[in-house]
Amino acid sequence: METLEKNRYLYYLQLGNNATPVYLQFAKKFKQFNMEIIPIQFSEIDIFLKTGSENLVIVCQDLKQLEVLNYYSKKILNYILSSKSIKIFLFSSFELNETLKKHQMRKKVLHYHLPLPMNRVVGEIVSQMLSNHKEHNKWPGGRKSRVHHILTKPL
Repeated sequence: METLEKNRYLYYLQLGNNATPVYLQFAKKFKQFNMEIIPIQFSEIDIFLKTGSENLVIVCQDLKQLEVLNYYSKKILNYILSSKSIKIFLFSSFELNETLKKHQMRKKVLHYHLPLPMNRVVGEIVSQMLSNHKEHNKWPGGRKSRVHHILTKPL
């Protein structure tokens, strides 16, 4: 499998105070792909997402986490999604709010409906990261222009 040298790190946004069992399962699964998942809080999100292209995983499992997500998505996530080129992988069985829907149209938020098996969740994230990595390293130009050949022909 292709390695992700620059994108080895993935951030997991905790919607509660403690690390959830889902985070521990993510850490174990991503270790198989030689990737590290780092848990962060909303208060630390601006520190960790300094660079341009980062990936953020959010798992929203209950109503309390949904309230926290809705509160901070209007304040913090909207600003971060507008100003930086991050991609959010949101796993939730709830409907997206208007702020996240707007960014979903721009393909900055990828929403997956729960319940999903953990292998499929990890597979979706890794495949998206690989496709983004390939697109980032792709040459943006097309073919060479033909003007050079016309100018160098002898008359």
